[in-house]
Amino acid sequence: MSDVLPPIGFWSYARDDDRRSGGRLSQLRRLLTNEIESQHGRIKVTLFQDLNAIDYGELWQSKIEEALAQCSFLIPILTPGFFQSEWCCREVLFFLEREKQLGRGSLIFPISWVKTDPEDAAHAWSRDVWDHMLKVQTVCLTPWRHYPLDSTLDVLSRLSDLAGTIKAALRRPVRSLPPAPIVPPPPPPPPQEPPRPVSAPARPRPIVAPPPPPPPPPKPAWASAIGTDQFGDWADIAVPAANGKIVTQRLRAIPSGKFRMGSPDTEEGRFGDEGPVHEVAISQGFWLFDTPCTQELWQGVMGKNPSMFKGPKRPVEKVNIADIAEFLTALDGLMPGLGLTLPSEAQWEYACRAGTSGPNYAKPGQSLGDIAWYTENSGGTTHDVKGKAPNDWGLYDMLGNVWEWCADGWVDNYKGAPTDGSARPADGPADRAFRGGSWFVGARSVRAACRDDGDPSYPNDYLGFRSLGFRCARVRNSD
Repeated sequence: MSDVLPPIGFWSYARDDDRRSGGRLSQLRRLLTNEIESQHGRIKVTLFQDLNAIDYGELWQSKIEEALAQCSFLIPILTPGFFQSEWCCREVLFFLEREKQLGRGSLIFPISWVKTDPEDAAHAWSRDVWDHMLKVQTVCLTPWRHYPLDSTLDVLSRLSDLAGTIKAALRRPVRSLPPAPIVPPPPPPPPQEPPRPVSAPARPRPIVAPPPPPPPPPKPAWASAIGTDQFGDWADIAVPAANGKIVTQRLRAIPSGKFRMGSPDTEEGRFGDEGPVHEVAISQGFWLFDTPCTQELWQGVMGKNPSMFKGPKRPVEKVNIADIAEFLTALDGLMPGLGLTLPSEAQWEYACRAGTSGPNYAKPGQSLGDIAWYTENSGGTTHDVKGKAPNDWGLYDMLGNVWEWCADGWVDNYKGAPTDGSARPADGPADRAFRGGSWFVGARSVRAACRDDGDPSYPNDYLGFRSLGFRCARVRNSD
């Protein structure tokens, strides 16, 4: 028999992790399968996943054990839920026996998806599995798990490297494959103390094909492209730049809905001007830039760049309210019907929160540094937009990088504030509100409820903006 093992793998993961990520673990498996196939040429590659390999009526446990008995490598997707799953741990223990019968080790290639820490060991179904995974070099995708996987070069590069490592491992000399079926490892001896109760593994839920995604909204005349992805609807505008290239800005469709605006008294670091907390109803969805306005977009429209920290993909800064009004008027002239304005404070906070209610929109396992540039990680400068993870509505840099001007005049509390999402009037030279924190401030100011104010005529190198299209919006509403 040939020394080369067939490229048959097993995708070991907690199905709830795939569900919570909107199927991104299944997408990751497809991307890795494609990369392994590319590196193996015309040889058939299989990467077993229970979600699409077990038909109705089949004995799922037997099907999984059969797949493990035939596979040549294992890809565990490491998360706290993986280690808590009896079946995920059993799959690893089963494959460790498989490695012995294949006559080698180093055929387990873990991918770290959600960060685990030592405290998670106490909840692991098998401490042996936990300890073994600490010894194995992993492919870390934790920083990119909220990014588009099929267009993130860091992810694709790591999958390419992993595919190459798997190919080399399958070609190392081995003994003949065992003729007899594999016997699962015996259960561990009973502990000295009664074990914590472990519920029986739930049978897999019936596999139901997901409904087709809704069609994108009708394409407005001002849009160069429109579509729908995991974050919702989007539309692009395209502006000719001074160098002859096209600058594209994406707008995200923000649905209608209600939220609690401001911060409760119990929120750590809150300022007194963030209350009282009150309910706001956003009755009409709107379009919003998915990033702060970039320098290349500003220069494409205005023909100049006032920013202190130069870079085409960096946010434009050192622009005041009059500058922004001139920019929006000029952009409307290029694209009639776009009708862009600055968001109100309520619209800005509603979009920033994207359905969350905490101090920021970081997801479990993420830190503030994963979503925002601020004093701890900025190095005293702005950075290219989209360098940090977005919120659940696909908006980048809502926190950190640059503060963002809003349409409201400044009032130092929410007493009597509108409950319909509209802006409070800004008369004459009165100070204007801005939101989101910047590269220049600490973590206390990088919160969804944090607000500040400034002279609308005075530009600063920590102040930019993003624009909202309300009059032109006909986005899908939540109700």
